[in-house]
Amino acid sequence: MISEQTVEGQPHDAIECVPPSPMMYKTLQQMMEDQQSALKIRLDINKPTIFKALVEANIKEVIVYFDGEGDSGQINEIQIDGQYNPHFSDEPSIRFVKQNEKEPQQITLREALDEMTYDALQYFEGGWDIGSGSFGEITIDTSEKTILVEFNQRIMNYASRDHELKGE
Repeated sequence: MISEQTVEGQPHDAIECVPPSPMMYKTLQQMMEDQQSALKIRLDINKPTIFKALVEANIKEVIVYFDGEGDSGQINEIQIDGQYNPHFSDEPSIRFVKQNEKEPQQITLREALDEMTYDALQYFEGGWDIGSGSFGEITIDTSEKTILVEFNQRIMNYASRDHELKGE
């Protein structure tokens, strides 16, 4: 909260920063928990749909490779049963609950895999694309009905040395 102060009735340009109240912190915490809950619900709703579509397409394993840094992230490649399939995005289409949507939308399986990847990354590793970022892969195994997130965080490190040469 920002307020203008006065000194002996004279306005001046000083700005006082009032710390947030405990209620504001509680509200912020609740909003963050609500976002996590919404992500978890969406993942739980969409997982069976993804598994069913993959099984019907006779796909045993999907690996989604992701990379992000500097506040930007993307999916680099999707492999299906060990092979990259450039025509995968054409079909099939499934009903999927996307972010900020209340009802399922009809989208391609490739779009659904993209959406699920971003949801899983946000749920398990929120901020995966910030700063030095991270990279990894998400493996979907239809026989085991598992989704494994392999996450590799980049950490910036440095070493300092001082050297001095004295003259005579």
